[in-house]
Amino acid sequence: MASKGKNILSAYMVHDDHWYLAESAKSFAIAGPVAVFVSRKPWNGAEGDWERSVRVAEAAEAEVVLGDWTSEEDHRRAVLTWA
Repeated sequence: MASKGKNILSAYMVHDDHWYLAESAKSFAIAGPVAVFVSRKPWNGAEGDWERSVRVAEAAEAEVVLGDWTSEEDHRRAVLTWA
């Protein structure tokens, strides 16, 4: 069944996970708004190139939400609170 409107929000949670972000975000844009929650802090390990994730998300015309989530739980909670 085809959607009559663009009413499905797609949300991504990333730190430096930019490799397929643009292609994936663009594929979901047909269903509705796309938001990318970029954490400046990694869940574990060394800090990566989160700035590139921001640039890629912006180039894909996604809404970018920046934060400093240090755990998956906190990152997911931010998405649920926002949605």
